[in-house]
Amino acid sequence: MTHHFYGLLEAAGIARLPFKNLRTTFASRLFEAGVPDQVIADLLGHTRTYTTKKHYIASTPQAAEQAIERLVADDQSRSRSRILGAGVTES
Repeated sequence: MTHHFYGLLEAAGIARLPFKNLRTTFASRLFEAGVPDQVIADLLGHTRTYTTKKHYIASTPQAAEQAIERLVADDQSRSRSRILGAGVTES
């Protein structure tokens, strides 16, 4: 399969990259979509989720940005709740 993959890359004029990158992208995208660790491990043929997490699940810059945005939104929501809880009303 790897040999076929490299042939496709060459035919497309794409620089050679490790076949493992496909598996890492696949696993990382499933993880970001909320697919459970065990399901991802099963799809990759792993018996342990530890192997999947350690070697195949990588955070992307987009995922990190979304995490920060969720944190900021949550913080703003908590601040608003504390203000409203103190008897201040929104206009």
